[in-house]
Amino acid sequence: MSSFCSPFRLFFRLQSWLLVVVPLACVDPEDILLRGTNDILVVDGTITNLAEPQIIRLNRSQADRLTGRFGTIPITKATVEVVVDSAQVVPCHETVDGSYQLPADFKGQIGHAYQLRFMLSDGSRYASSQQVIQAAPPINKTSATFNLNSLSQATALGGYYRAGHDFFIDFQDPADQHNYYRWDWNLYEKQDWCRSCHQGAYAVNNILPHVYKNGPYGQYYVSGDSLYEDCFIPVPMLAYEPGQPVVVTKPLYIYDYVCRTQCWEIIHNYEINVFDDQYSNGGVILARQVAQIPYYTHEPCLVELRQNSLTVDAYRYFKLVQDQTQKTGGLADTPRPPQLET
Repeated sequence: MSSFCSPFRLFFRLQSWLLVVVPLACVDPEDILLRGTNDILVVDGTITNLAEPQIIRLNRSQADRLTGRFGTIPITKATVEVVVDSAQVVPCHETVDGSYQLPADFKGQIGHAYQLRFMLSDGSRYASSQQVIQAAPPINKTSATFNLNSLSQATALGGYYRAGHDFFIDFQDPADQHNYYRWDWNLYEKQDWCRSCHQGAYAVNNILPHVYKNGPYGQYYVSGDSLYEDCFIPVPMLAYEPGQPVVVTKPLYIYDYVCRTQCWEIIHNYEINVFDDQYSNGGVILARQVAQIPYYTHEPCLVELRQNSLTVDAYRYFKLVQDQTQKTGGLADTPRPPQLET
């Protein structure tokens, strides 16, 4: 809700009833509904020199025409490919809606140039500029310190729990080139409870439609042979079928399930952490803070720290995003640069 006050009306009252009306100058609220109309194509993908899945994600961020609220829609049936050194074309295949994965044996190589190209189902074509993978220097030392106020207020659990471990690294910055860095982390925590099902039950195999059987306590659904590994939530049929189990909708019930195998929850960082060696080129970087790991459990866990080497274009992009989302970015800041060309 926004308050709106007419300048002319305010001026008139200040002239006539100065002592009485000043505290009441803007008491009439004006409901202003601002509807967003943006429709933005979002491309999210990183190629690394590690033996891991290399995935490009395409989605469209757009506002609802009636409410103006923003949402994302995955872009499917696109033709996505990566061009290596302007010569080799490597196609991607769509795994799930909006996610396009390079071949399993593909990984980037230091010193080689990569370009992303894709075509949407409507024939629109897009291509990025070429980017050369830079070598990242090794991490010489890591250290961690427990901190009751490690997490920011925005990332605090429940808005108040901020305990965590601050991680620091030492490394030698190369002197023969200008380097740009970004750090990421992954936290692997062992879990005993793996799934909670609301108003349903966990099914290892698929549930066969319209197939039921009698049991000692009533009717049951029947499972098939295909893996399902998800919560099955029964839905009442429009027309009752003979033998169909009774669907209970009230009261609310939740079933919790222990892990059937060893399972870990993987928690990723969301904040951006980048660095330019402009004022420390060739020096030893000491105690650079690269991670703030939330303290969620007393049990042992595994922390993976990643030191990434960025191109100058990638650094400028992430630095602007960092400044506008994690710092005091304002309207006077430089807008984020587009990374694709039509």
